Amino acid sequence: MRKFVLALSIITGVFTTAQEKEGIEKSLTGVQIGILGANIYNEARLDENLSLRSEVSLYPSIWGGDLYSKTGFALAPAVSLSPKWYYNLKKRSNDGKKNQK
Repeated sequence: MRKFVLALSIITGVFTTAQEKEGIEKSLTGVQIGILGANIYNEARLDENLSLRSEVSLYPSIWGGDLYSKTGFALAPAVSLSPKWYYNLKKRSNDGKKNQK
């Protein structure tokens, strides 16, 4: 239980310090794992308010039943590239609020 609390406090501290900075980060990399798949992403800053998010995903598939004699499992890859626009970072900074990313 102590390890869990320690890990949670470290993660919370990292996110808190990342939100206090003005503008967006230079580069942000992370992993998302869930029931419907796993993603590895990178968000690279292009401009003060614009970033480009690239993502590689693996989605699980299971088949079988009456139509197929065997059941199977596969991981289907997917790649995506999308821009992200942060529209009010300067206004939030001027108002003294934290920038939430």
